[in-house]
Amino acid sequence: MRTYKNTGQYLANKDVYKEYLASKNKKNFRKRHRTELTLYEAARDYLKEHAPKEPSVDGKVKFRTPSIKSLRPEKEKLTALKNQQYEEFSYVRAKYRELQTVTNNVNQMLNLEHPIQKDLKQKRQPEDSQKNKSSQQKETGQSL
Repeated sequence: MRTYKNTGQYLANKDVYKEYLASKNKKNFRKRHRTELTLYEAARDYLKEHAPKEPSVDGKVKFRTPSIKSLRPEKEKLTALKNQQYEEFSYVRAKYRELQTVTNNVNQMLNLEHPIQKDLKQKRQPEDSQKNKSSQQKETGQSL
């Protein structure tokens, strides 16, 4: 997918980059077309790293820009796979939520508590008993 996007950016801004190379005042041209040049250069760098490479006549290795047409089937295949996996994920998530609800309902009917909730209640009980003692002492006027 990234190759598809970067190839599109590369091809869309290639002419602007050629104009930049041919311009006499590069600094001014770069100011006016900063976005296009940045997109082109980022796409070019990505493609240099990830695109297929071919040896050139002068012995250097050049990257071959893949065509959008050749990348389209791969993009469609990946999009279909993503959609299928999302549907499966949604189904599993809905089942999980349903099971959570059933578990909570059964626990509530049987007066069972989740272990974490039990721990919290046990930790709160000493605090609650301390509060009750101090409030009783205040009501009766006794000091601590």
